[in-house]
Amino acid sequence: MDLAKFQDDRVISERQVVVTESDSHCKLPIRSGDLEGINEVRAEVFLPEGAEGQLHCRITSGERTEGMSEDDGYQFNAIVSPRGGNIWEGWREFRFPNECFYTQGIPWGWGQISSGFLDGPTGTQFRNVRLVERERVVGPRISDVQLLQELNLNHQGLERASKAESDDKALSEIVWHFRSGSFDRELITSEGEYRAFHPDEANRILEGYVLEQDWSEQINWEANPTGYIEWTLAIHYLLFLRPAIDAFFSTGEAKYAIGIERYVADWLKKCPVPFGVRAGGYPWGHSLVGAIRPFSSLVDIFRVICACPETDDRTVVDLLKSFFEHEQYLLQFQSFPPSNKTIAEGRTLAALGCVFPEFKDAGFWREEGYRRLLDDMDIQVMGDGASYELTPGYQMSIAKWFLESFRVAQKFEYDVDPVFEAGIRSMYRWSTAIARPDFTRPSVSDAGSLDSSDGLTEPGRVLNDDEAVWVGTRGKEGERPSYDSIALEDSGYFVMRSGWGKDDRYLLFEGGPYGRWHQHEDKLGLEVYAYGTPFIVDPGITSYYTNPWTSFYTTTQAHSTVMVDGCVQARGRNQSIDQWVQSARPNTVWR
Repeated sequence: MDLAKFQDDRVISERQVVVTESDSHCKLPIRSGDLEGINEVRAEVFLPEGAEGQLHCRITSGERTEGMSEDDGYQFNAIVSPRGGNIWEGWREFRFPNECFYTQGIPWGWGQISSGFLDGPTGTQFRNVRLVERERVVGPRISDVQLLQELNLNHQGLERASKAESDDKALSEIVWHFRSGSFDRELITSEGEYRAFHPDEANRILEGYVLEQDWSEQINWEANPTGYIEWTLAIHYLLFLRPAIDAFFSTGEAKYAIGIERYVADWLKKCPVPFGVRAGGYPWGHSLVGAIRPFSSLVDIFRVICACPETDDRTVVDLLKSFFEHEQYLLQFQSFPPSNKTIAEGRTLAALGCVFPEFKDAGFWREEGYRRLLDDMDIQVMGDGASYELTPGYQMSIAKWFLESFRVAQKFEYDVDPVFEAGIRSMYRWSTAIARPDFTRPSVSDAGSLDSSDGLTEPGRVLNDDEAVWVGTRGKEGERPSYDSIALEDSGYFVMRSGWGKDDRYLLFEGGPYGRWHQHEDKLGLEVYAYGTPFIVDPGITSYYTNPWTSFYTTTQAHSTVMVDGCVQARGRNQSIDQWVQSARPNTVWR
């Protein structure tokens, strides 16, 4: 990430609180009120050769929101690895900006923080720790001139921009090109059939009501009304704008585009990409947010803004800057180890390279995105089609992201290795095979017991997988699966059923590995369904709140499985990561 291309924040003041070198855990000598007006911690950080882990900063208020298991405060975590981007040897200046912190509970600002610490992998040291007040850049961080340098002005349609007499005129020509609609930037062709929209939902967005918050007067991108991380993450996906997006494409009414512009222009100004830092935080730091937002929201928002002549040309320019910043951020700061996050990142890199060929590096973005996706397919998808996260809900999301990337490649005539399509097909076969007789999916690990129809119907049609279509449409279309019971021997999911009718009997037995990321200590667990009723179910998970119930759902005691002499399973502590994802095939028998 070439920081010379980005505008830095202006330091207003700073105060040193730690001078000499400390070990890998550095306590911050602060009291309540010391962080009033402060919005960044800076330090010189020493990383030893081969360091791997995370850099943390945790600051707390000493108070706790009712029902939470941790004190209210803020937490920063940055991956230390070659892929994660935060890696070096020796001493280096490092920043901990407040926009890269997650909230814990419902804290009331940095001014109420009363304690804190920094820590890192073994061998890390800290010195010259300062509390910094800075004036953050109004986003985006790249200038108009820099945008002009990143675009290929010799690209078809931009010739007039290349001959413009000034930067302002060049930008006007660029906006004209993108507004002309000469290039189809819809990621996946809708064939003119847009999703049905609900006028009431779309109009509430125009009135300023978002996720039960009243933003009619002022938009608050730092809102945290519930103390639940997923709520605040949700607003930064910008998916709440979808009803208004669908309304515009269905009606063409300018009011929807103008309403969308109000939110996105404000977000672009107030949530610039962090300057050279990849860590936690809501707008950018959570990998899924930064990766999903362009693919699922911003590209369609850009299409809306360009299609409506009543929107501001400046918004078109700033969105182009933001697409470039998203690409640079995802190229520099890849998640690690491989997970659903890396798949989302690869999907967006590839997609933006396809839909914005006007950027000089678009070809590289596309190549790198599909390279990463193929790597993830190889690493994460087991021989029987299961994602190595071994969580049915996440399986559906991951398969969907792979499939969307495949469809983007098809639309924009980019050839991908046939292994990619084969892997996607295997993932949907696995998801079809585990469906209960009532067409819901089992709630194993961090999953909910949801209807399978949304996740299987369209993929089945796209892939000509009639069995997936049959399950997805609850038997109304497609063909009933050709088997009843089945052993998914790599993932260790064994499904026994008397048939596929709603009143048939069904048993799911977990005999596989621990899996990655969303695991529970539940080996040998059972789910039982019969005669229209689920009798024994996996608890799954209800939320990611940091409370005792969330912790309990992951334990052996919460599952219908075996405990020996009252002892729980402890694969997470006692097995290697390689063992977590090792195929169950050599260790199981199916007859």
